[in-house]
Amino acid sequence: MSEATRRTRAQLAAAVRFHGPESVEATVTRRTHKFLTLEEAISECVSTAPPLTPEQLQRLASLLSVAEVEGA
Repeated sequence: MSEATRRTRAQLAAAVRFHGPESVEATVTRRTHKFLTLEEAISECVSTAPPLTPEQLQRLASLLSVAEVEGA
């Protein structure tokens, strides 16, 4: 776990403790923490996996595009 992810996890714990689990502070920090965790997992997977085919890259990109549309 990177330093940024550890720091964000601590910030999330503090936000939940002092503002509540459904507060704006906790929600924003939770989103950032999930993003950093996902970013690290993807980075580790890509760095250790064999090169992806264009079709595989497109499938992964479509997953992120769907998430972007649903989150808007």
